[in-house]
Amino acid sequence: THINTQISIPVNTATMTVCTDALNIRPEAGDLSRSNGQLEDGDQITVKLPAVAAGGGWWYELVDGGFVNARYMCEAQ
Repeated sequence: THINTQISIPVNTATMTVCTDALNIRPEAGDLSRSNGQLEDGDQITVKLPAVAAGGGWWYELVDGGFVNARYMCEAQ
């Protein structure tokens, strides 16, 4: 018999709201990676917790992929 030994690690997430005119989505945490998309003011997104430190700032990893600067995110209303 085959026993599945994969362990599922729960990921903590939060729904956040973009609170700036335009927020770049980057493939890696930090300002040095090129933007590969944008979010607009008021967009709600799901991020993984906790935020990660990179390039002198804090970054949230999006559940759908990519990173956004935590400075421009607000708690969802």
